[in-house]
Amino acid sequence: MEISESRINNGYAIASVEQWLDLDSGSLEKYYVELINDKQLLATISDTIVENKNYKEELPGLFNRAPIENVDWYGLQRILLYCFVRQLKPELVIETGVYYGGNSVFVLGALRKNKKGKLMAIDYPQNRMNKVALDSRHPWVGETEVYPEKYEPGFIIPELLRDRFELVIGDSLTILPTISSKIDFFIHDSEHTLLHVLAELNLVWDKLSDEGIAFVDDIDWSNGFYSFTTTNSLYPLLLTDNGKDNLRIRTGLIQKSHRFNNLLRVTR
Repeated sequence: MEISESRINNGYAIASVEQWLDLDSGSLEKYYVELINDKQLLATISDTIVENKNYKEELPGLFNRAPIENVDWYGLQRILLYCFVRQLKPELVIETGVYYGGNSVFVLGALRKNKKGKLMAIDYPQNRMNKVALDSRHPWVGETEVYPEKYEPGFIIPELLRDRFELVIGDSLTILPTISSKIDFFIHDSEHTLLHVLAELNLVWDKLSDEGIAFVDDIDWSNGFYSFTTTNSLYPLLLTDNGKDNLRIRTGLIQKSHRFNNLLRVTR
């Protein structure tokens, strides 16, 4: 997809999110424009990608495209994360599945602008991932997310953004039950199997604040997201990722108190 087309599609998607949340037109778009114009943040992210370029030089993606000067190369998902955090002003963001930190840097950039909140990111280290996760991963993943053990999850996050970042190493299904604070924004990007998606959402749902939102990536890899939303009679928003080579549905959003939740609930 041409980058100019990606920007147009991103604008349409952001407008649809505004409608889904009953926000005034332009409420999220202004943060998209802010991100487009934040050359310092984009340069800082790009610099850390360049510094780690040897990590993945044989594979396509951000590490071969850097330096990156246009935010639309990062795709809709990361742009939306930035806009959501700027709009919601969360105190606590939870992210499962950190990998190199591509999502984390946009969340942290927005928290820095907000001057409040923190990101707690949960992931296995690579040596543990090889033992417990890779065998059950979707075949589309393959070995694309295998990285040398000297790197820890979130390794491209620059020092400038780490003051609001807490990395928790371990199994999300063990760690999520220990969180006692309300979660304002939850990002699932760990194992996308049906059982794992369902388990994370079930653990998180009651911990979400009233206006809290769950942001689920790669919903086309299993029926986990759809199973959770239909079972609980929730009103989701489904979005394509406009920075990829196609427009398949990849991201699902659900809000704890959405006015259309329970609209289609069938009582037996």
